[in-house]
Amino acid sequence: MLECLYLPIVKIAIIGYGKMGREIEQIALERGHEVTYRINSSNAHQLSDINRTNTDVCIEFTTPETAFRNLVQLAGASMRVICGSTGWYAKLDIVESEILSHEGALIAASNFSLGVNLFFEAAEFLAGIMSPYPEYDTKITETHHIAKLDAPSGTALTLARRIRKQMDTDVPIESLRLADVPGSHQLSFENEIDKIELTHTAYSRRGFALGAVMAAEFINDKSGIYSIKDVLASMRK
Repeated sequence: MLECLYLPIVKIAIIGYGKMGREIEQIALERGHEVTYRINSSNAHQLSDINRTNTDVCIEFTTPETAFRNLVQLAGASMRVICGSTGWYAKLDIVESEILSHEGALIAASNFSLGVNLFFEAAEFLAGIMSPYPEYDTKITETHHIAKLDAPSGTALTLARRIRKQMDTDVPIESLRLADVPGSHQLSFENEIDKIELTHTAYSRRGFALGAVMAAEFINDKSGIYSIKDVLASMRK
């Protein structure tokens, strides 16, 4: 059961009301929260109506092209924002500066799934074990639905960055786009003798949406820049 009676009700605006947005809405309502706005391309002008008097947290899942503009506007309104959009991170410093200057809050992550973030930790640990063995070739393969616009995925890029913390090497990424695939990421170490694989496969969008709502619960009373690691750490207490 997803209802969390011990948590205060969070008034959530959903920016990007597609399949993911609807999944976020369902989980937010199941956990006892209120959805104040559902923003998509047909009512994008309502983004300017969102402020701290009617909304506690915005959850933004849109496209690389619109995410940056949305984030800057929400930062100007001193909003707390959960952003799962990827493909805009080259401008992350600008967004973080706007958030801090207006005393808002931000968690931007390439993937909010609990399982994916545990996968990151396991992958980083495995990379540390494999680092003394350069005879193994390292590779990341990511598979997503054909509607996903950015390639490689933000999750794959995050995975590659975490692998590089343990191994002083560039990690090639293969991106595949197939119909009706929520998402799969595979880290492999291979030579002519054998192959070692670590894989995370999402069966639905529900894990991503649940993580985003939990992040909204975490950031509800905060200001500043946080990460999904902060959310996970709060769950372990």
